[in-house]
Amino acid sequence: MRDTEELNTQNFFDRIQEIPLNEKFTKGFISLFKGLATIPDFTTIHFWNTNLLVNLSKPISAAMGLLVYFVPILLFFKNRKTLFFVYSALLGVQIFFFVTQMSATRYDGMNYIIIIMALWIEQFYTSETYKLKDILQSLQLTLVKKPIIYGLLLLQLFGGVYAYSMDFKHPFCEAKATVDYLKAKKIKPENVISVTCDGTLISPFLGQKVFFLSYGDYQSYCHWNAIPKTPFSQKHIIEIMTNYMKTHDYAVYVSTYSLLDNPELNVWIAVTTEIKIRFMKQFNHSIVRNADYYIFEVAKINPTKQ
Repeated sequence: MRDTEELNTQNFFDRIQEIPLNEKFTKGFISLFKGLATIPDFTTIHFWNTNLLVNLSKPISAAMGLLVYFVPILLFFKNRKTLFFVYSALLGVQIFFFVTQMSATRYDGMNYIIIIMALWIEQFYTSETYKLKDILQSLQLTLVKKPIIYGLLLLQLFGGVYAYSMDFKHPFCEAKATVDYLKAKKIKPENVISVTCDGTLISPFLGQKVFFLSYGDYQSYCHWNAIPKTPFSQKHIIEIMTNYMKTHDYAVYVSTYSLLDNPELNVWIAVTTEIKIRFMKQFNHSIVRNADYYIFEVAKINPTKQ
């Protein structure tokens, strides 16, 4: 068990080794801006983990991303203890992004929580007297504090209401609809195969583990060491699926990876000399990008019946 955990940890960090050093700072640098200005890209159904301003202009967003680091000074310049907490916490977030290279709105939101915590902490400390405070106070910067705070709260409210309303109109992912289709077709769960972590989404709705082709076993959760650095190609998937079919006569392939480009419905196609596939259904209205599912039947080719 320990060896497996160490292998998963090693593969988790191996995937970021080839990222150039300067690019590793990007996710952390822009995270404060994205965490405070949570404006999803409402021009697409795949708004999850997107930011409209970043999508419209990365150079402008980078400039705003730099300027937003002065916001804590405008909000908390009256007390150095609060400022120390904010910037030390933001530094911790920067280290997190640099080490993990994880990127998602929920991670960027750590910066927003830091600002909210600082607003509470500020109430426990009285105003201090020091030179920078006197300079900023002489510039009447206290007048911009409330507009900034309420502006940030309104942006968060807008993002939350929009995401909540979209969740009513569209499925977050197509896993449930996919499994409902499989059940309607009376497909046995033990015949269902998937590639890798895409199987983790359908496993709970099936009520049992799914065979992961990349791992060569039945699983219900994601293994970092089973995920390649580059996306699976159709050729590679067909290769490992052909190997699986050497010991099986029939399977139903369910995955976010399609086996064919522009597949034709209900037409058997021989993809190797050993197996043939037939496209059954596609579910492609999920909010999360890359959470749309393709369903293919897979069967052995019987030379005596050709």
